[in-house]
Amino acid sequence: AMKDLGMPVNEEGRPVQAEHLEHVQRLWPVFRDFADGRNGRKYVRQLPHKNPFADWSHHNRYASRVHFGRENVTPHRDAARTVRDMVQSAEQDGRA
Repeated sequence: AMKDLGMPVNEEGRPVQAEHLEHVQRLWPVFRDFADGRNGRKYVRQLPHKNPFADWSHHNRYASRVHFGRENVTPHRDAARTVRDMVQSAEQDGRA
């Protein structure tokens, strides 16, 4: 979605700017600001303002399941579904 909103990418289609190569917990506010300033307000409005991934770390992917409970996983799952729906909306608009 960011690429179709004007994010610079290299020949392989990867973001040029380092701030666009972050994991979701850091990319959340970057995306909101980026999309809002590039006619992507429709997509920003579909996402919660507060970053639901603020307490997530990419290191969690390798942690044992015993370290997670519903109270940790449910908000992230719900937020991931919201992002998926936003991306599908952008795809339908030809923006992703």
